[in-house]
Amino acid sequence: MTRRLRILLFSPRHPSVSSVGVANVVSALARSWSRAGHEVRVAFPENALDDRAPSEWEGVRAVPLPAQGRAHRPKSLERSLAEGLAEEARDRTDVVLANNEYGAFLPSRRTGGSVLSVVVLHGLVLRFMQLERATRRGLRPRAGYYPDLRAVRALERSSIERADRVVAISRRVLGDAEAAYALEPARASVIYNGQPTVPPPRPEERERARAHLSASPRTRLLALVGADPYRKGLDVARAAVAKLRIEGESVRLLHVGGAPAPEEDGVVGLGRVSDPMLREVMVASDLLLLPSRYEGFPMIAQEAAALGLPIVASEASGLDLGRPGESHVEVRSNRPAEWADAVRSLLRNDAARGRIAERGRRELSGRTLEEMAGDYLRLVESQRFSNA
Repeated sequence: MTRRLRILLFSPRHPSVSSVGVANVVSALARSWSRAGHEVRVAFPENALDDRAPSEWEGVRAVPLPAQGRAHRPKSLERSLAEGLAEEARDRTDVVLANNEYGAFLPSRRTGGSVLSVVVLHGLVLRFMQLERATRRGLRPRAGYYPDLRAVRALERSSIERADRVVAISRRVLGDAEAAYALEPARASVIYNGQPTVPPPRPEERERARAHLSASPRTRLLALVGADPYRKGLDVARAAVAKLRIEGESVRLLHVGGAPAPEEDGVVGLGRVSDPMLREVMVASDLLLLPSRYEGFPMIAQEAAALGLPIVASEASGLDLGRPGESHVEVRSNRPAEWADAVRSLLRNDAARGRIAERGRRELSGRTLEEMAGDYLRLVESQRFSNA
């Protein structure tokens, strides 16, 4: 380490909480850099603060930001947090990492400041909101919705334009940013997320998990993980399962992350589950389905691959760490018939399923959190004393 850096990061959660993908990434970066001797702060919305959450965690200082938003204008909350992050960055900060639109007001060397600002794109928020709007077809949008879509475009554009460096978590996200916001390639990098090292499941663990989920020996379990049903393609998976069941296949879809719901037509809504329960679902399942309409790079794919769970994914899932047909099966449309065909083919071919599971483990899940943190730190060190 050339010098001790004062680093500020933004997270949707307190750094000790690993509940969503971005929070996991930020916590891993903060912990790794703190262990390397840097002074690290993680700023997060005060409305995500648990009374028991410590002000310091593993050498990382937790900084709650005022979260002032109005219910009918959800993006006003993002603006408030972006302004709070910028204010925090002006004091005792050498480097700041912000996510997507939260870098909209950051001081940076590009704007005449002394802070090296890095914006990390986990997927364009603009694209996420456009998909959210698609679910409202035929409905009158709630007050503030359309202005908010314009606002998030402005915030995200400002964030990307002000940043000294822009990091995308996949080549797909980088391409989206270059197209939507004219991001210059010279300021951009791709750094893939890492993941915790997890123990592989043993046969007896799979048997226990299937028993707990009341799966008969002949029932094939399919997992789908995600709280946004439309973006995650739950409708596509549900229709594919219905087709398979009509054709006599004994399949059941386990949906994790949405609203809890009793089993209906072979689909069970498990709702939000604990990390141990999520592992149980994936260990018990035969395939992970990712019929997503847009992703940055789905961390659930890395987690599933590490457990040896074969993946069937849409082209829009953006699994560009792997290769379609080798590390995972790719379906190029959202037509349920094509999804049913892909699932049926894999379920009936144990050898192909095993090959894909093995290649997926190597290509999608072989990257550690330490490697990710090291890549970010090398980027920061290479830019810190160079011209912006």
